[in-house]
Amino acid sequence: MINNLPSSQLFPYQGEGAVIPSPLKGEGWGGGKVKRVSPKTTQNARSLRKNLTDSEQKLWQQLRKRQLNGYRFRRQYPIGKYIVDFVSPGAKLIIELDGSQHLEQQQYDDQRTLFLKMEGYRVLRFWNNQVMECMEDVLEVILNVLPPSQSSPLKGEEVEMPSPMRGRVREGVKSQ
Repeated sequence: MINNLPSSQLFPYQGEGAVIPSPLKGEGWGGGKVKRVSPKTTQNARSLRKNLTDSEQKLWQQLRKRQLNGYRFRRQYPIGKYIVDFVSPGAKLIIELDGSQHLEQQQYDDQRTLFLKMEGYRVLRFWNNQVMECMEDVLEVILNVLPPSQSSPLKGEEVEMPSPMRGRVREGVKSQ
């Protein structure tokens, strides 16, 4: 007993099947599922980023720098024990490019896709030759799956932002 409280009051979530609620955000250890990527997976992803295939490189030129509806994509990104070719975390969309080796590893690809879907991602798969020969069609499919535009303004373009002052005028700031 601590401070004269029985242990059942100190630790009310005991026993088999007990669910321990996570602390509020910013408090404690963070609660919920903590998804760690092994150092080996991270190292493999870095290596793959440096050695993109021709089709990965060609698609990356279209996805990088928020060119597709303003969504940010990452390449060769680790999720769990897997490394995905491209992912837009904001859209929860994964794009996989498959070569001929995927014909022989269908069961592995199915398990991987199931895991990624359980993590909340939508998975699109394209053959390498589709990217090399029909890029416009590939981009159209991706655009049709992405939610409406999340684009940010271009450099130098003015954006009207709501004032945090809610109509109050501060010294040195012009009112409009």
